[in-house]
Amino acid sequence: MVLFFRGIHLFSGTYDHHINVWDTNTTQVVMDFKMPGKVYRTAMSSLATSHMLIAAATEDVQVRLCDMATGAFAHTLSGHRDQSHSQLGRRPPLLKRSTTKVG
Repeated sequence: MVLFFRGIHLFSGTYDHHINVWDTNTTQVVMDFKMPGKVYRTAMSSLATSHMLIAAATEDVQVRLCDMATGAFAHTLSGHRDQSHSQLGRRPPLLKRSTTKVG
């Protein structure tokens, strides 16, 4: 199971081919996306203000964008040659600031 939390929603992507969107106030599933295979990762942009898309990496070598506003798939990203165990949801490495003066 892959969990991702944003605001009042918790997303769970599972090997039973579903992404469930949970309302943390009511502890109820408020949306369910049926995926074509096991869900390896889910992510959602913390910076997005104009959409509510959940990115899902699945065993069928696709990354799908699930739209919470419509309950449908917004887009499918193809081109992977193997299962997508991608960097979805991972933070980029922090750059270390140097305090050494030059000159």
